[in-house]
Amino acid sequence: MSSYSASKLCKLNVYILFAVLQYPIVETIAIKQVLANAWGQLGEESAVEPLLQLKEDAEARVRWQAIAALKHFSM
Repeated sequence: MSSYSASKLCKLNVYILFAVLQYPIVETIAIKQVLANAWGQLGEESAVEPLLQLKEDAEARVRWQAIAALKHFSM
């Protein structure tokens, strides 16, 4: 097993998913909603930036999911 802690792996996963969010394949509403929900459930502070980006999405359902996910963080 590697020396990565669970927190480091979680943070790495958030960064990878945030990078993937920049690609056209992630333009589907359902995928954006699932990402927002997952990031909110993780509660990892590194997820706040991509959630703030999704909060500005053109699709209302994505914005609502991002806002709901952001409620998991103390801001």
